[in-house]
Amino acid sequence: MHRRALLLLLLLPMLAMLGRGLSASGATMTGYLSAAAHEVEEGYFSVGPDSYLIVKPGSDMHRWLSQNLGKTVTLSVVVSEASE
Repeated sequence: MHRRALLLLLLLPMLAMLGRGLSASGATMTGYLSAAAHEVEEGYFSVGPDSYLIVKPGSDMHRWLSQNLGKTVTLSVVVSEASE
């Protein structure tokens, strides 16, 4: 369930950016990765002016995002055909 919520959180702002990397197979956006210290602790990250990522603190994704703060990153969300 958490993966679906995260996917929805990522897709909504991306859908608002029609024409900026959106296609039938997925969506891509590039932005500056930032977060205040207390946001990093809680797992909240901003990607550009229009999107936020919420990840589980202590996870591999949390560590990667924390290590790459201040860099420009590209997020890609694609539809997976694998069954759950």
